[in-house]
Amino acid sequence: MHQDARGNTVTLSNPRALEAYERGLYAFQTYRGDPIAPFDEAIAADDGFAGAYATKALVLCAFFERRFIDAAAATLAAGRAALGRATPRERALADAARLIIGGRLNDAARALDRVLVDNPRD
Repeated sequence: MHQDARGNTVTLSNPRALEAYERGLYAFQTYRGDPIAPFDEAIAADDGFAGAYATKALVLCAFFERRFIDAAAATLAAGRAALGRATPRERALADAARLIIGGRLNDAARALDRVLVDNPRD
């Protein structure tokens, strides 16, 4: 089992994928650079990395444009197999992205709040 920088368990087999994932999160959180390219790099390095699919989908949803919502849905579809083996946290993040994609923003906010209750360092 691997853990991300916040101590959350992640499903992956290639630590290089985790490095790319962390770069993507940093880019998103600091508005510095392209956050999507590092998530794509993480997925390319380990296509079983469920958290990378879920987080990439959520970041795409945060851009709030139809083309990005469609890309988020495609990301979750591409990660279906990985998400089937995901941790509960990774599945919850993917579920929240699905709620956003479906236009259920209040439900998505509650789902993300639940993730934070269960994983306060997330």
